[in-house]
Amino acid sequence: MCQPGSIAFLIPLRCAAEDIEALLDLLSSITVYEGASHCVVVVHDGVLLPEWEFRLTSAYQRIILVKNPRSDVGYGRNGALTCGILHALELLVNTGHNPACVVKMDTDALVIRPFVKRLLEIVAYSPNVAVLGTLGATPRKTWSRYYEEIAEPSPFCQFVDATGFLLDDLLCELRLDCFCEQRFATCFPSHLNILQDICDTHDQRYLPDRDGKLEPITVEVLALLVSLIKRAQQKGFVSRLYCAGGTYAITSEFIKRLARMGLLATNLFWRYIPYGEDQITGLLTFAAGMTLADCSEPGDIFGVQIQGLPYRPEVLCALGYSLIHSVRYADGLTEDEIRRYFREMRINCGRTAQEPTVRRFVDSSGHVSLEKR
Repeated sequence: MCQPGSIAFLIPLRCAAEDIEALLDLLSSITVYEGASHCVVVVHDGVLLPEWEFRLTSAYQRIILVKNPRSDVGYGRNGALTCGILHALELLVNTGHNPACVVKMDTDALVIRPFVKRLLEIVAYSPNVAVLGTLGATPRKTWSRYYEEIAEPSPFCQFVDATGFLLDDLLCELRLDCFCEQRFATCFPSHLNILQDICDTHDQRYLPDRDGKLEPITVEVLALLVSLIKRAQQKGFVSRLYCAGGTYAITSEFIKRLARMGLLATNLFWRYIPYGEDQITGLLTFAAGMTLADCSEPGDIFGVQIQGLPYRPEVLCALGYSLIHSVRYADGLTEDEIRRYFREMRINCGRTAQEPTVRRFVDSSGHVSLEKR
């Protein structure tokens, strides 16, 4: 059980040998910089071999291994990942765990500096913040794509705002062998009256899983999705607002609201939604009447980019980041070279590494202010 004032880690796992090695490296980074007292929930999506389970439980004693309930159907790295994350949050609630926040990390993320004390301070001063992380795709605010992306209309808003396409067009599009997300984003049913017409004439609709088989999606599920989008829009959800999915923190207040809204218990609903779990989390944030907090400036916690590292390893360290993603590559460096760099840093520095001397507090509107220690 999580101790009061502690955090928990939530790590999705694709069951393959290379992912086990990556997870062990991540667990090592957690242990070196934050000890082994925090609960770690691993949501695995496949068959976890006994030898892999033994290695994981030996590496970190406070680990909980959970099977993604999606039963291997749905869009694995998109809606089906959301299904697993919500299921893990439901497990924490039902088993009496009450962490101040849950840090979701992919296996290609690492801890490179102590951060929990700072994170808990920010959460304590941010009662209306649901998710903290890197707003958008990168912490590099000078990157031209940054402002373009966060200003783009949300695909979920396109779901209810686009005109001229009925649900049948959407279903035909999704049944194509070559799935195109851009095409999908332009062919949503347009208005609630269209959805109502569909409800009047059909009992259920079908979307394909990744093997091409058809699985039912009830009109009640579609109605729930539209109602969440409408609710989020009323709270200011217009553009593509989300925190990059490689690593972000979910507050306990957000988890409580999701539970009250019934969205933890209905996690299977999301498995056929072909959008990233980070964008789905952004939608749920606004639907719950809460906000996102960008904590990715130099000296902040999250040096997280959707693809590859935003800076070379030595620059990330100099800028004072604590949580980084993705170690797959960075400025000509391979994943092995990046992991070796931070592994050697853990050996040399360990828990003697200090958190930066600047604290960042986020108010209920998401505004970040600085305070020197």
